[in-house]
Amino acid sequence: QECGPQDCGSKAEGCAPKQQTAQTMEDQTKAAEFELKKKFGDKIDVEYLDVYAPARIETVQNVMLMVMSGQATLPVTLIDGEPKIGGAVSVPMITEELKSLGLESKKSSR
Repeated sequence: QECGPQDCGSKAEGCAPKQQTAQTMEDQTKAAEFELKKKFGDKIDVEYLDVYAPARIETVQNVMLMVMSGQATLPVTLIDGEPKIGGAVSVPMITEELKSLGLESKKSSR
């Protein structure tokens, strides 16, 4: 069954996001969450943090200082609260970073 990134949080059996570019950073984050949860299961949490409507002002302030000083480009991916990847929501880059931190992906069931 095919669904859009907005459906990635659903528990629909076999639901996979459509192969298209997500329209917003939030959509891209949801699509990345879907892929990362397939790889790592409940070992990870993925959260979209809108820098223009901050829920956690201190984190947003730190990220925006990095962006304004040229140390990072939006979107910024934080892992364990630390900025790790800037300029894109990249599942391969996030996966590589998580593995470098010792997180193992789920074993494929064959």
